[in-house]
Amino acid sequence: MSTVYVTEPDADGVLRAGVDHHEVSEELHVTLAEAIELRNKLTRTINRLAADVGEEV
Repeated sequence: MSTVYVTEPDADGVLRAGVDHHEVSEELHVTLAEAIELRNKLTRTINRLAADVGEEV
């Protein structure tokens, strides 16, 4: 099982987001604006993939 997490912005406005896969951890450091942009891109990709298989997300 994997765990996805996002922290609160630090003093510089940087969020920490990542995925823990059992004992392996991957972390991404992004600003809030970058996180929003990434979320929007992921949402568009998911919606496009869902449309390809005829599902609504």
